[in-house]
Amino acid sequence: MRQLQTILAILVVMVILGLIIVYNPFGLAGFSKHDQASYIILQPNPGPNWDAKKVTSPSVLYDSNAGLYKMWYVGNGVFERAGIGYAESPDGVTWSVSSASPVLEGRLIDPTLNQSLSWEDGGFRAVSVIHDGNLYKMWYAAEEYAEPKRMQIGYAESTDGIKWSKHSGNPVVTFDSAGSWDTHSVSEPFVIKEGNSYKMWYTGYPANTDGSRAGISAIGYAESTNGKDWRRPQGVPVLQSKKKAWDSVRVSGPSIISYNNGTGYEMWFSGETSQGRSQLGRAYSADGKAWVEDEQNPLVQDDRDDFFDPFVVEVNKQYYLWLTRHNSKNALEFSIEYTTWPMDDPADTQYIPSRIPHN
Repeated sequence: MRQLQTILAILVVMVILGLIIVYNPFGLAGFSKHDQASYIILQPNPGPNWDAKKVTSPSVLYDSNAGLYKMWYVGNGVFERAGIGYAESPDGVTWSVSSASPVLEGRLIDPTLNQSLSWEDGGFRAVSVIHDGNLYKMWYAAEEYAEPKRMQIGYAESTDGIKWSKHSGNPVVTFDSAGSWDTHSVSEPFVIKEGNSYKMWYTGYPANTDGSRAGISAIGYAESTNGKDWRRPQGVPVLQSKKKAWDSVRVSGPSIISYNNGTGYEMWFSGETSQGRSQLGRAYSADGKAWVEDEQNPLVQDDRDDFFDPFVVEVNKQYYLWLTRHNSKNALEFSIEYTTWPMDDPADTQYIPSRIPHN
């Protein structure tokens, strides 16, 4: 009888574990999930609103003086024209969108005109914000409205994170017409400042023979002393897709954690398969230029939905991850979500952990 009870107890535990594994939306036991209500932290705002269709590409800072998390993100509304929104949160999970949103907009356009009036009149695609001294500094990717729809990177400054002034010399990072891999577009910047040097990782897209954007991408690296004038010391991608892999078509959307003042780096990024599935993985580097992918990639995946635009910070050996999810059941639904993940494998402890960027 006692043996039978033991067997039944083991079976019950196995069933419970099986349910937990099935319920895990990422397919990775390391991730913990908040309840559904708080897990989807930001959704489109239906109606004739600037963010009625999509919310994507979060960039998060923590203001220790105010005790608030601050998020800048991209929203898409009428005519797919995108702006940059701003939201605040006491815990990184529950967010309040500022009534000032969008805090940055492109030029208004007439959708009947098939021509671009500026480099950013097709709307914004990604954003990266840091707090440096008394200023918030933003690098954003924007797209021209008409073909060939090139994406380039601009720069703006703000004293409060809400009212922004664009740099008169925009765009500050443009496609490399003389190069070979980012000849069409540059997008999805991620910027950090170490000492007096600004470092940017970004997504580059080559051009097809007809001048249109190719369906592949890679991740590049650039440096600057002022955040406005950038140079590409590598001339080649620092991370590329690999044949017959989970990221066989493109890698994009880098998010960087810098350890011990630049003695080591960790990159989270999205990879896309030939079937169009987008998942998240990570890579490691000693100098931010030569990267080795995690053997366990992809780390964030799902049988149905796609994930991209990760933004990751690490606090006390705990990852805090904001990301964009594309709902496969509704092709038009893009939302921003949040999860945490303990640093529990040996590769995570090879560098002294840094903390979330503070004011």
